[in-house]
Amino acid sequence: MGNLNGIRTELKEVWSRLRLRWTETLSVWDDPVSRRFERQFWESLESEVSSTQAKLEQLISVIDQAKRNVY
Repeated sequence: MGNLNGIRTELKEVWSRLRLRWTETLSVWDDPVSRRFERQFWESLESEVSSTQAKLEQLISVIDQAKRNVY
């Protein structure tokens, strides 16, 4: 279980850094290509990461509950 908590923390930290980089990138890359990239790739990546984070939280919760039920 500790490993899942570590994964959750690492995913949150890495995603936060990546979002910051994307914001910085947009400050210098503002053209039709950047907007197309954002629509085609970035927006779906944001959605996938958000969904993964929510599912990971649910998994951790289920495992915690199972542990409480066993002990």
